[in-house]
Amino acid sequence: MLNGISGLITQQDLFERAVYLELPTISGRERVTDQQLQKAFETYWPGILGAILDLFATTLAKLTELDHAGLPRMADFALLGRAVSLTMGEPAEAYNEAYKQNRLDAVERGLEDSPIYQPLISLLNNTPGGFYGTYQDLLEKLTFHSDTRCRDWPHNPKRLSNKLMRQTLALRLMGIHVDRDQQRRERGYYIPITRERVSGCT
Repeated sequence: MLNGISGLITQQDLFERAVYLELPTISGRERVTDQQLQKAFETYWPGILGAILDLFATTLAKLTELDHAGLPRMADFALLGRAVSLTMGEPAEAYNEAYKQNRLDAVERGLEDSPIYQPLISLLNNTPGGFYGTYQDLLEKLTFHSDTRCRDWPHNPKRLSNKLMRQTLALRLMGIHVDRDQQRRERGYYIPITRERVSGCT
């Protein structure tokens, strides 16, 4: 379990293996001492433990009924989630959709920490047909839509290429496809960037 305020996870492969929970703010009236919390826990923990064990036992039985098609990364975790959904009286698809949306939300949070993400969104909003050009061409267009004074701004095509390649998987999950022509031309490699609508994304 990792706890933080913002920007806690920055590596895209870890985004793929994490479940995000955004906890509500505790107001002054709702705060309790550790002693109060411990007393309440001791009162309720037998019932909580019993409910968890009942859920676990039924979930294990449901695992044998599941279709293994369309499994994401963390396949066993996803199967267990589907089984829990069935145990709770919901279809397995309810878990699939919730897990997918959680991943998309997490990836988008991570991308928002990247200096090139919002400029890229602005560029694609203004060019619905997508982008096709060199890294230098892309850098010039992104610069037009950005504040280049930020610390991590890529001031040359090589740095832009590195940032873009590290974020290719996350961008794809958000419906933005970044490719690169295999053959280098006189002005360098050309990169096509296209965008599709992904359900649940803004």
